[in-house]
Amino acid sequence: IEIVRGGSAVVLYGEGVVGGVINIVTKSPASLPTQGRVEAGVGNVELDMGGQWTSDIDLRVEVALAVVTIHVPPEVGIRATVAKVIASFDHEGLVQRGSEWVSANYDSAPRKLRISAKSTLGKLTIDRTGR
Repeated sequence: IEIVRGGSAVVLYGEGVVGGVINIVTKSPASLPTQGRVEAGVGNVELDMGGQWTSDIDLRVEVALAVVTIHVPPEVGIRATVAKVIASFDHEGLVQRGSEWVSANYDSAPRKLRISAKSTLGKLTIDRTGR
């Protein structure tokens, strides 16, 4: 795990990461973990969920004043439950189903990302372009 804080991250990864970057490189880069948790206080956090999906993933996200962007391959189904207070949720490509937001392919997707998010004053974006 590499943590690059503040200005150093801007030099390495561009001006969109003023708060810093967390770069996780696993011993087996071909597979992703089955669950994860991100707590973002201030700054920008980008999660790239590309790679070999061997199982579904449960992701908990807590956003304070930060901007969190989750990049998800288009073939992965997404279900998001978002609790927000004076915060924004960019959910392009997702439709509301009850209290959840789901991708059109959620029911038929071979792999699924289940997001449980809480946001206060921050912004959560789900990017389905696969980056």
